Amino acid sequence: MNDEGQAGDRLLQQQRSLAQFGRLALQSDDLDAILHAACQLVGEALGTDLAKVMSLQDNGLTLLVRAGVGWAPGVVGHVTVEASERASDGHPLHTGEPVVSDDIETDDRYIFAPFLRDHGVVSLANVAIPRSSGRPYYGVLQVDSRSPRHFTEQHITFLHGYANLIGAAVERLDIVAASRRQQRALEDSELRSRLALEVGHLASWDWDLVHDDVSWSDEHYRMQGYDVGEVEPSFQAWAARVHPEDLPQTIEALEYARDTRTDYAREVRNLLPDGTIRWLSARGRFFYDEHGRAVRMIGMMQDISKQNVWAETQRTLVAELQHRTRNLLAVVRSIASQTMRGATTLERFRDLFNERLGALSRVQGLLSHAESDPITIRRLVEMELEALGPIDDVVGRIVIDGPDILLSNATVQPLALAFHELATNARKYGALTDGSGRLRVHWDRCETEGEARLCIVWEETGIDGPAEAADAASTGFGRSLIEKALPYQLGGETHYVLEETMLHCTIAIPMDGRLEAVTP
Repeated sequence: MNDEGQAGDRLLQQQRSLAQFGRLALQSDDLDAILHAACQLVGEALGTDLAKVMSLQDNGLTLLVRAGVGWAPGVVGHVTVEASERASDGHPLHTGEPVVSDDIETDDRYIFAPFLRDHGVVSLANVAIPRSSGRPYYGVLQVDSRSPRHFTEQHITFLHGYANLIGAAVERLDIVAASRRQQRALEDSELRSRLALEVGHLASWDWDLVHDDVSWSDEHYRMQGYDVGEVEPSFQAWAARVHPEDLPQTIEALEYARDTRTDYAREVRNLLPDGTIRWLSARGRFFYDEHGRAVRMIGMMQDISKQNVWAETQRTLVAELQHRTRNLLAVVRSIASQTMRGATTLERFRDLFNERLGALSRVQGLLSHAESDPITIRRLVEMELEALGPIDDVVGRIVIDGPDILLSNATVQPLALAFHELATNARKYGALTDGSGRLRVHWDRCETEGEARLCIVWEETGIDGPAEAADAASTGFGRSLIEKALPYQLGGETHYVLEETMLHCTIAIPMDGRLEAVTP
């Protein structure tokens, strides 16, 4: 075959090589594989045993041997060379012109990297790899030969073709990588948003008003009492769960927000199929096209049922506290008034008033824990007797017996004050004045005129004191409380009998829900 025929074959081989590499560069997403294939194919097409692609590093001063064929281990991915204009490897990046050297030993136009001589390179040719954005060049494509070799203009044209395909592949992969980063960022953003909604127990909706297409988050389904995917999201499916009493005003609020271009914000009751009422707080915003027509609405919902229950509970507690405070002040006022009537001196008033306030304070302490620590009759009696302080020779002188019976909060305070008055009089004037008296407090269920009652009996015997003092004490605040206040407050009956050596007091309270028997 003549030289012309051989040249034609080489040209055809180079064209096929370019076409083969072009297909690979368009199909592969592996840049290292693309660069390695470029080195292998271009070396084969030009008949050289050494080829490499060098990429310009971020510092703009060096080139890294990124891919290559024919080189010893430790070159590809490791060796860097100077990227200055005088260096043979960097010259194309500064001038755009290729570098062609038939003999690097005698060529004084460029500075050649020492590792080329270490690998026996004699001749070389390289061209810049262009890119369309950012830096003008990605790097350099270079073929080397260990024997003297002259690279022709046709060879350089061929290298330029490869370099352009490499540059296009790099650009494509940059775009693919950027797109993937954007996709990952979008997915991460959506994941963060979804997690924020789930952690915050928030629901979201997106309503395409033009096509009447609605999408709900999973939590939106659950808040409205649907299983996820149970129904097709729609205005009608949403409205079906809104409480019928709230629906007209809610739709009116939606239309108002749409027409006035203001945010929609409303608390709405949802009525679930099982009758459960669920309070939802919704906020949304409409979006409009260039003609001012509402085309989209995006919003979020939060279940505020618990908050509403807490708020209602708080209002109830505040109202109850205010009621109890007013009642307590009324009791204090009554105690002060009654004590003042029976006190002959300011000191006497002070002592009696403080004692009665002490009793009131003790019972309020019990009531503050009544929910977790219910109050029994025994506890009230023992509390007031213990408040008297040590009693000489108490063993056998005081007997307390009766079944355990819980008291309602409304019953506790009147009974506690009554027990306080009885106990105080017993200590000062009655059975507990000295060592001869006896006190028995007992209670049980009884029946009076067909009505079930709790009967409490306070009995003092062996009273040995001035009859005048005991009688004076018995006609004061304590007796008035027992004979007048208790029947009025508790709807019961009382009997108070004081004789020379004994006191007998009976308190009968209806068993009408204010009292609850506990296992004796």
